[in-house]
Amino acid sequence: MGFFGFRKKVGLALGSGGTRGFAHIGAIKALQAHNIPIDYIAGCSAGAIVGGAFAVESDLSKLESFIETLPYMEMIKSFSDINLRDGIIKGDRFLSLLKNLVGELNIDDCNVPFTAVAAEKESGDAVLISNGSLADAMRASSSIPILFSPFKHKELGELVDGGVMQQVPVDIVKDMGADIVIAVNLSESDVPYNKKSNVAVMQNYMNLILKGLARANCKAADVVIEPAFQSRDWISNFQQRAAVITAGYNAMSEKIPMIKKLL
Repeated sequence: MGFFGFRKKVGLALGSGGTRGFAHIGAIKALQAHNIPIDYIAGCSAGAIVGGAFAVESDLSKLESFIETLPYMEMIKSFSDINLRDGIIKGDRFLSLLKNLVGELNIDDCNVPFTAVAAEKESGDAVLISNGSLADAMRASSSIPILFSPFKHKELGELVDGGVMQQVPVDIVKDMGADIVIAVNLSESDVPYNKKSNVAVMQNYMNLILKGLARANCKAADVVIEPAFQSRDWISNFQQRAAVITAGYNAMSEKIPMIKKLL
């Protein structure tokens, strides 16, 4: 607590990471369990989805219920609108899934100031979405190149996953007004892979690139959370989502004493 009862503002930078993003749920739950305020949120990709869902009502119960009751085949169905032109998946069904979660709300309707980070399709420049449709912002920020078609935003043009330039949007949430920035980095955990598989080897090289980018992004953070995972496989992490959530909770819980000292 600061002088005269004023406290420092806490910002949460939620990184990208596919289904490892379930860990963001656990990280936020740990903060809430210890009455740590969350005043600003910036998220990339999976971080934008979890961060946006929380920012609406400062509550995760709807998101948790949504995830727990979402059948595996329903998730697969949301990725089944094949496109094959500028991305394997068109993404309209995924957008519908997000609208089932947050409805037609705008970012201005959120209880917590929120920014989703996307990137311009051609230049890769970061594009910050802090107003307009919340579902659209989530979809744009999670438009993984090659997998998803770029999201055609009405005002901002064609956008792809913000993680191509900002794995963990630390600087962005700091610019929003945060005095203390807590970064949740999903790219640090080393996971065994099949070294005899060319696909797995290439995936590991990509993971190393993303790890380096995430580390660079996190240098300006006051606290960095790095959950430990057993797998990088999207399907495995979806099937084991309770364990992934717990990984985020445990990683954040370890840093609670440090966070309280900074407040």
